[in-house]
Amino acid sequence: MSSSDKSVGLIEKSGLDLRRSKSLFLIAIILISCIPLLSKVMYWGYDLEFHLFRIQGIADGLRHGQFPVRMQYSQGGGYGYPVSIMYGDWLLYIPALMHIAGLSLSLSYRFALILLNAASVVLTYYVCRRVFQSDLIGICGSVLWNLSLYRIMDIYKRAAVGEYVAMAFFPMVLFGLWSCLHPDRNGASRQGWIWCALGLTGIVTSHTLSIFMLGLVMIPILLYSLVFRSSVYIWVQFVKTAFLTFGLSLSFLVPFISYSRSANLAVYALPTDFKIKRMADHSVEPGRFLELFGAMFRPDAEASPSLGGIPISVGWAILTGVFIWAVVCFCFESRAGEDCLIDRGKKWETVPVLLSALIALFLASSLVPWHSKPLEKMISALSSVQFPWRFISLAVFFMIILGLCGLSMLYSQTDLKSVGRKAIVGITLLACLEGGYALGFFMENTNKFSPHSNQENTFVIESIMNGEYLPKGTNIFEVYPNKVVNHEPDVKMAELKNFSLNQGYATGSVKTHAEPGEVILPLFSYPNYAIDCQPSTNCSLSSTGGGTNFLVARFPENFDGKFDLNYRIPKLWRMADGVSLATWIMIIVWICIRRFRDSPVSRGIRIRHRR
Repeated sequence: MSSSDKSVGLIEKSGLDLRRSKSLFLIAIILISCIPLLSKVMYWGYDLEFHLFRIQGIADGLRHGQFPVRMQYSQGGGYGYPVSIMYGDWLLYIPALMHIAGLSLSLSYRFALILLNAASVVLTYYVCRRVFQSDLIGICGSVLWNLSLYRIMDIYKRAAVGEYVAMAFFPMVLFGLWSCLHPDRNGASRQGWIWCALGLTGIVTSHTLSIFMLGLVMIPILLYSLVFRSSVYIWVQFVKTAFLTFGLSLSFLVPFISYSRSANLAVYALPTDFKIKRMADHSVEPGRFLELFGAMFRPDAEASPSLGGIPISVGWAILTGVFIWAVVCFCFESRAGEDCLIDRGKKWETVPVLLSALIALFLASSLVPWHSKPLEKMISALSSVQFPWRFISLAVFFMIILGLCGLSMLYSQTDLKSVGRKAIVGITLLACLEGGYALGFFMENTNKFSPHSNQENTFVIESIMNGEYLPKGTNIFEVYPNKVVNHEPDVKMAELKNFSLNQGYATGSVKTHAEPGEVILPLFSYPNYAIDCQPSTNCSLSSTGGGTNFLVARFPENFDGKFDLNYRIPKLWRMADGVSLATWIMIIVWICIRRFRDSPVSRGIRIRHRR
């Protein structure tokens, strides 16, 4: 009998319920990760108010019959802001529906975040348990990932909703890719391509920058897969993954690409020199990756504007895991007449993971020659990430995988099982201490969140942050003089009566005389607005240009009638919605059929049918 069988036998004799104990451990991890959410007050985060406006915008759009919500009118004083087009927000419908049901914005946000933390903890545990065939390593992996300093900072200090939602799908991509590459191993899923596609879809529709970073950092893993593991089966799995991801994400990708090409947004007009300087200013000195017990606090006037109050350490628990992996791989040698500690093939399988982690750390660091002229084109493409320390999330993820590989190799050996168990428990406790300290320091030293009063005629800059998705050239000081929002149209060479504007839908009666007239509407000039006039004439839409970029409705001479103006979803977008919906339905039905076929009930039916 193996030592693991003996351990299981002893546990069973002791009367310990393994399932309940695992559930308690997972609940404990969830509670630790949610400590700041269990207070009456809400703690301040850099982007928190912006994302609360996004949730409010989705709720308002749904109330007015817009689904899916594309153009939001809660931001920018009601002038319209295409944040739902440029920023995936499927999971934000959960807090939006809670808000519609009667919860406050802050409570809706916190409940949704608790659900996300719980899902991330359980999913990470499930994936690690399947990959490494150990409940103990599954719990350790869930602690390392969900209580990692960068993830905690992303959730609470930065309140970077898109980024931390995307991070929740990283384990799903890992499990899908591993199952595709090693379908014969214990724990692998026969539907690895579905896992991978669902994970990639979650990332694409939450934070497009994360999918770009993931693809860049995973180059060594992909090269290894296609060169050393290449087969018809793997190519088929990759093709199926690509098609399924495309189909599931089409509802977001088509509007996003359409606006990226035609809307002439400010984000695409930023000077290259500015973007490169921003990357250089926010790069991390390599020594800071090794800090112990990172602290989160609100930076004062003298603190670094780029990294003040942000813990950018990898974390000593994760570093300890990587150290154990290195010791296991490179310090243990086979002895005469005895087996190696690890299989040589498994040892080399971890090298691409190491390279991916090193690439992520390098790209986050100040070692990158950001101002190099020969590399200017490459650096310019990389600068779309905005802040290089975003790569720390990927470095942490791949370093956790390395550490778990080392712990699994150690734990799987009979003679070293006790040492491996102690190492796993020690690293788990250290990760809890690091995460708990960061959360406690954050709560003690961060201001309580006080949202701006949502007054109808007051502009709140946090609603649009840096205004990346405003029309190019828009000057907010011209649009909102003294932060005052003007909801009245500017009428020229015409008479306007019975005007109303609500959620982008404008109506009114216009009368012109011998010359054409125009009505400058309090809406930003984005594509897809359309106007209908009665009687039907040559009414048209244009933009004021300059620093305001308001929408202008033009009417011909001697016009006397009504107009209706609204934001209309293009047919191509509706077709993309239909394709994505059909893909989701087909994959859900297919999974249900497969699970039924593998169920004991289905096997019993087939046996009776043969008889």
